[in-house]
Amino acid sequence: MLTMMQARQLLHRFNKNRDGVAAVEFAIILPAFLLLLFGTIEIAMVMFTLTLAEGGLREAARFGVTGQEVDPAARQDRILEIVSDHTHGLIDISDANVSVTVYPDFTGDDGGPGTPGAGDANDVVFYRLSYEWDYVTPVFTVFADLGVSIPMTATVAVRNEPFRDE
Repeated sequence: MLTMMQARQLLHRFNKNRDGVAAVEFAIILPAFLLLLFGTIEIAMVMFTLTLAEGGLREAARFGVTGQEVDPAARQDRILEIVSDHTHGLIDISDANVSVTVYPDFTGDDGGPGTPGAGDANDVVFYRLSYEWDYVTPVFTVFADLGVSIPMTATVAVRNEPFRDE
């Protein structure tokens, strides 16, 4: 049995000994630091990709409003190509849902179903890209239970130029 004096000496010696403190502190802080680091990287990648998608849609809309390509199929293909070029391979267009829909006005979906296609002169056209972003790091799937992907959507609404005589 330890006496009171021996217990004090043991506690004093334990308190004075600093061997391995840095390793213990590192082991305690490392998981939280890695979660924060990888989470920051993941969120930055999602925001960067969404910004690229919006920029690509904006450029596709700039092409679409001019009516440069009269053939609707070729026009749609060129719009997909522009979006693909502007996302720099971060979004696989074959996995993404890119829709180009004509509506009677800028209320969009609120005004009823639209007509697929890039539209004619003076039509209001909504360009939408929907994509499921798979996590780059497994951190969120393990700790946050958020599923295996993040749904991303970008939308641009424009009115076509009067590119044809009416």
